[in-house]
Amino acid sequence: MSQGLTERAKEALREPMLAHIASLDAKSRSDMTPGRVDVDDDDVLFNFRARKHLGTVHPNRRDGEQRVKVRIRPERIAMQPQ
Repeated sequence: MSQGLTERAKEALREPMLAHIASLDAKSRSDMTPGRVDVDDDDVLFNFRARKHLGTVHPNRRDGEQRVKVRIRPERIAMQPQ
């Protein structure tokens, strides 16, 4: 059961920022992919290849290019105290 995002966490995630998502491929090689972070209710959204952090659309987007959006509902949240 998710405890949900606090208002403080939602505010932080709504700020324009660039995030790097680390993943492993089928051969266990690591990869870092830049993308933007957003929030929708208690879900954290990662949108790869977007340019929200610059306030513009991606200048090199090609016709037919696919974007990937990942929606995560956190089960536990840890934040540093202010």
